[in-house]
Amino acid sequence: MTANLHRQTGRGYLPVLVFLACFAVLLVVVCNRFMYPALQAASSATQPAQRHEIAALSSLVFTVVFFVLLIGFFLTFRIHRFFFPPPAPTPP
Repeated sequence: MTANLHRQTGRGYLPVLVFLACFAVLLVVVCNRFMYPALQAASSATQPAQRHEIAALSSLVFTVVFFVLLIGFFLTFRIHRFFFPPPAPTPP
C-alpha cells in the first residue's frame, strides 16, 4: 500500500520540463525575431516619435508574451487548486 501511495503523490517532472523548454524556445524566438531588430532600429532612429513607436511596440510584444507564459503556467501546474476549494463530500 505504501508503494502505491508514493507513486500517486508525485506529479512527475514532465510538465515542468515541457513548460521550461517551451519557455526557452519562445524566448529565443522573440529575441531573435523582434527584440534584436528593434534594438538596432532604436539606435538608428533619429526622431523621438520613432523611438516612442518602437518602445510602444516592444511593450505590446512583452505584454503578449508575458500573458501567454502566465496562462501556460496556470494550465501546466494546475494552479487553480490553490484558489478553489475541493468539492465538499456528500453526507451519507
